[in-house]
Amino acid sequence: MNAEHGMKPRATEPSLVGLHSLSIIQHSAFSVQHWLLILVFVLRITSAVAREETKPPAPGAPRQMEKPSTSHRRFSLPLPTLGGLQFWGDEMIYCGWRIQRSCFRHRYRLIDPSNIRRASGTYEECEEAFRSLVDKNIVRPRSDETVVLLHGLFRSRRSFRGLARHLAEQAYEVVAIEYPSTQASIEKHAAQLARVIGRTDGARQIHFVTHSLGGLVVRCYFRDHPDDERIGRLVMIAPPNRGTYISERMSRAPLGNFFAGPAGRQLAGSNSIYGSLPEPACEFGVIAGGRGTPRGYSRFLPGDDDGVVRVEETRLDGMRDFLIVPAIHTFIMNDTRVKRAVVQFLRTGRFGEGASVGPPAPVGDARPGAL
Repeated sequence: MNAEHGMKPRATEPSLVGLHSLSIIQHSAFSVQHWLLILVFVLRITSAVAREETKPPAPGAPRQMEKPSTSHRRFSLPLPTLGGLQFWGDEMIYCGWRIQRSCFRHRYRLIDPSNIRRASGTYEECEEAFRSLVDKNIVRPRSDETVVLLHGLFRSRRSFRGLARHLAEQAYEVVAIEYPSTQASIEKHAAQLARVIGRTDGARQIHFVTHSLGGLVVRCYFRDHPDDERIGRLVMIAPPNRGTYISERMSRAPLGNFFAGPAGRQLAGSNSIYGSLPEPACEFGVIAGGRGTPRGYSRFLPGDDDGVVRVEETRLDGMRDFLIVPAIHTFIMNDTRVKRAVVQFLRTGRFGEGASVGPPAPVGDARPGAL
């Protein structure tokens, strides 16, 4: 029997694993996430095999003869790369040049702003190659005010392309960090961030702009490294500051945990990291995506939401300002209103029109000028 015979169609409950995907399908973002999840699936299997191959021998096991070291500085044949994705993590960034470390082996490479590999080997070898390029004036001097961009789970620094371009137009030095979000815990991502920040020389002030999981990575970094006097302001875009409904549902499904990796498993259940993260020790604001109505973009999430994170899940005590923007989670960081609000907050400590929480609190020498 169907609706034509007077019977109402039976409502079906969404599956746990499909909850996030169905939400994204609603907003024409499925194709991007679909292929990304396939990539992560292959990556997780490859990662497990690589870890098994590099596992140290058990105590008492006979040792194999070690091959003599052939380490030396290598200027690699210039070859195009994918820039990292989930396979490499940044260790040093300077004006688009990057020294990256492989997720699977203790190996480094130097890539230029066009993602062309210029050298490979140890970190010291790549750094030496980079310094030789600086001596030739190939790399321009950086500005003294830096904005660090940190992407979310399953994403890459490319997700910040529009915002990075806008910040560069405002004369900020932009450092968009690539980190393998599905391959390590939030604490390890924060340690990677600390290494990049520690190698950021010449910056008078360092601001942070994050998307989704990136906000938790920065909060973890602040917890473990509270003494850097260069830290300016922080803008968290769609951060899961109070956990997420989707993470809790997906944590009950084995495939959900498999895809999310160590960091994703810290967003729900007994492994949740939220209780160990204090409020950021700097001025910070939060931008959430939502319709501004009792129902958000996803039919499967209670309350207002951006299709993935509910508005109430983004709030955090101590925030200087709060803004809701009608945009979905996947693309919110490149929304025109968000780009303008980010620059406004970095300059003044307020998002401007539409912001709702907290008085302005200017940093000593905040930038003047219009957007």
